[in-house]
Amino acid sequence: MTPSNPLPTGPKKSRSPWMWVGIGCGVTTLLAFGGCVAFLGVVGQKAAQEMGKPITKEDAISKLGDIPIYQPSTFSETMTKGAQFGSSLIPGQIVSAAVAFETKDNPDRVVRWYQEKLAAKGYQQLPKQPTLSSNVTQASFQKESDGILVQIQDSNSSAKAYMLLLMRMKLPNSKKSS
Repeated sequence: MTPSNPLPTGPKKSRSPWMWVGIGCGVTTLLAFGGCVAFLGVVGQKAAQEMGKPITKEDAISKLGDIPIYQPSTFSETMTKGAQFGSSLIPGQIVSAAVAFETKDNPDRVVRWYQEKLAAKGYQQLPKQPTLSSNVTQASFQKESDGILVQIQDSNSSAKAYMLLLMRMKLPNSKKSS
């Protein structure tokens, strides 16, 4: 037999606030993931566009200004495009030129050559900064607000070769004129 009057159910039970916290965190995570995917899509598209643009050795080297080019070395169009794209991601347009070369000479020999040549042009070598990798050798130089980075690392293209990256940058002028 079933009762003709249903039993009273009582007041409606409220939901736990932790459920709302969980839903909020889930929505936030989905939005953050979507934002990351969109950002990577935009950066990837820009990289593909930049890598597809033609670049000439003469145009790239002319942007280096008075930075001498170590010899023997060979201009690397692909690595130059990658370096230029990577430096374009640095805010404030600090990097005005980035050009890559390949050389078979020892990184220490290349750095010594740049120390001599750039000192003759009035550049002072900045204190050595730690590098992220043990197979990267670099030196930084400054003359007023003009900075130069010389970086040498293992080349992926061939055995016993090194990639030489030259970057010209605008730096804060550390010597104030009176």
